[in-house]
Amino acid sequence: MTDVFISYSRRDKVFTQKLVEALIAAKREVWADWASIPAASDWDAEIKEGIEKTDTVLFVLSPEWLKSNECRKEMDHALKMGKRLLPILHIMPDQGQQVPPELARLNWVYMREGDNFEKAFEILCGAMDTDLDWVKTHTRIQVRAIEWDKKNRDNSLTLRGNDLTDGEQFISQGLQKSPEPTQVQSEFILASRKDATRRQRVAMAGITIALVISVALGVVAYFQRQAAVLNSKISFARELTAASQNSLTADPELSILLALQATQILSDAGQDILPSTENALRDALQTSRVRNTVKLDGDSVLSIAFSPDGRFVAAGTENGSTYLWNISNIPDQIDVSGQHVGLIWLEETVAIPGAVGSVKSVTFSPDGKYLASSTSKNGNPSIWSTQTGEQELTLDGNIGFINKIAFSPDGNTIATAGEDGMVRIWDASNGIEKLTINQHDGYRVTDLSFSPDGQRLASGGDSTYLILSDVSTGETLQWYQDNSFLNNQWC
Repeated sequence: MTDVFISYSRRDKVFTQKLVEALIAAKREVWADWASIPAASDWDAEIKEGIEKTDTVLFVLSPEWLKSNECRKEMDHALKMGKRLLPILHIMPDQGQQVPPELARLNWVYMREGDNFEKAFEILCGAMDTDLDWVKTHTRIQVRAIEWDKKNRDNSLTLRGNDLTDGEQFISQGLQKSPEPTQVQSEFILASRKDATRRQRVAMAGITIALVISVALGVVAYFQRQAAVLNSKISFARELTAASQNSLTADPELSILLALQATQILSDAGQDILPSTENALRDALQTSRVRNTVKLDGDSVLSIAFSPDGRFVAAGTENGSTYLWNISNIPDQIDVSGQHVGLIWLEETVAIPGAVGSVKSVTFSPDGKYLASSTSKNGNPSIWSTQTGEQELTLDGNIGFINKIAFSPDGNTIATAGEDGMVRIWDASNGIEKLTINQHDGYRVTDLSFSPDGQRLASGGDSTYLILSDVSTGETLQWYQDNSFLNNQWC
């Protein structure tokens, strides 16, 4: 297996060779078609196998790459294999050329003729090394899954033992990782679990047959069979308990489920809970970081904030709703052998629906009496009472979409970061705009923060500038810039 596969157009070979030499010098194992395909080989099959056995696929984007059907095939196969994709902009596309959306939405590494190659190469290596253990596990399981699929899904090639345990944990963590597990990986691991269960059943069947034969020899053999079945269940419960203990640190919630399953098996068998199972369940409950879950059907949370006194939590959602919950501790909700585990109870106090667009930012005033949201029914930021849920103020004006809203430390001033590139300062008592800071060259501003004394404001966004401004005058006090890694947008 290799670290990286390079997809490029033949007309960009000189640049690609330079890139390959830099990667090799950085001790990366590289797959390039001029060095990795043996003579008299099936070219297409070798290309696909190279993609399947690599951790990351680099795309050297240029007008010629966009014209190449072979390059598109390489991208399609990389997508099918669930590979990590890293686009490198070498030459700007011609007018009218469209970059495939699968690559257009990603962050690009800029290696154009006028760009700093060494700096961009450092960024490229950093991106390749991000979550590297996960990427290598993804590749390893994908290679085995493809071999299993190509050989008519032969059960002799399925995962077993620790490999199967690692594979199931890989699938359980997949929704939080990138790249996500592929369909063939999921089917491969499910088939592995079914085969393990089948082999266990075969073993159990052998025991059962032996016991049935023994029954013919007398009542004693019958009791022996019962004892064997019971011992098998207890043994299985012990295995689940051991798996629960092994999962405690990495995945406490999985540890809870395994311990509960062991408890259920013992209960169904009429047996007391094993001390080790009881300890595993207690440890998992105490270790688990989850205390409560609130599900917002058909919606996604984009922003969340605690009130300064910790009594409230607020959330803004993609569908435009703002929620406010009162937090209270409800002790002694779970009792495991005298050990009490406290839960967090979330009581919904305010639900504010119907905002125009998504609510990307919510924040509390320093005294916790007010909640500011980045958008509301009229499309402008609004201030709400945390006690009544009533709208107190609207920050009026043709200000467009707001990415971030913040109170000053004394609560007298509000700042907003706009999609239009403007930072606006507002009077928190009446919602009147005090001044506008236009120092981001029209690029959207995504975040901002007041200094502890409330006299200065830091803001930044797609302009690559970090600007420090005077809150009272809007004057730029200092600015910083790092343009070595930009968001993929045409300038």
